[in-house]
Amino acid sequence: MFHLILAESALELVPDEIRGHPAVKNQAHRSGKRATEDILDGTFHHSAMKRLPDMEKRGRPDIIHMSLLIVQGSILNREGHLRTYIHTVNDELIEVDPKTRLPRNLERFKGLISKLFLEGELKGRTEEEGAELLKLTRKMDLEKVLQKIEADKVYALDDRKKVSTFTKVLKDDGLGLKELKDTKIAIIVGAFPHGEFKTDLSKFADKVFSIYGDTLELWTVLANILMDAERALGLYGPE
Repeated sequence: MFHLILAESALELVPDEIRGHPAVKNQAHRSGKRATEDILDGTFHHSAMKRLPDMEKRGRPDIIHMSLLIVQGSILNREGHLRTYIHTVNDELIEVDPKTRLPRNLERFKGLISKLFLEGELKGRTEEEGAELLKLTRKMDLEKVLQKIEADKVYALDDRKKVSTFTKVLKDDGLGLKELKDTKIAIIVGAFPHGEFKTDLSKFADKVFSIYGDTLELWTVLANILMDAERALGLYGPE
């Protein structure tokens, strides 16, 4: 089983310290919401975000939205081999049910996540009545997330590290088709637009690597990782 962690994700409600800023108030008025209910979005809140620490890593719900659409629709997920977690910049954890179908529209997605942050969970109908489609847990730093998953192997992506492929990483660790069926693997990928991890990944990961010699969009990284994992499990075609 693969456990994908979108780490330090640029996903949060508008922070208290900027809720009085004109840009925040204006956007709240346009959206018909209170500022306390709005998701921080650099498209609308950029001038207010200049007051925030690490502003370059924050306010990009579109990154998480697009990435989740790719992940939830992947063969790996559809075949029951994937669990997905969103670890936020504020050390919250969102667990995504494999059968959750997310809105294709970004604004609807933001509305859904806003409700989740306010209520703590969103229930709906999957195969089980009242199943939790999204569940929020607060005060969950990356170390606690990994403790919760109890992975046998932890791999992390960092574009500053040596280039490899996920296929090669798995082979180097002797994880063929047979071994993968009995191994719980966590994959950590940064879900922020700029900057570096605040967490030292080497403390938790068995290997930290890059799939390319330069920075890539998150959805490109995920497409490559998912495809390698699918091939490793023999879900389609040879390498």
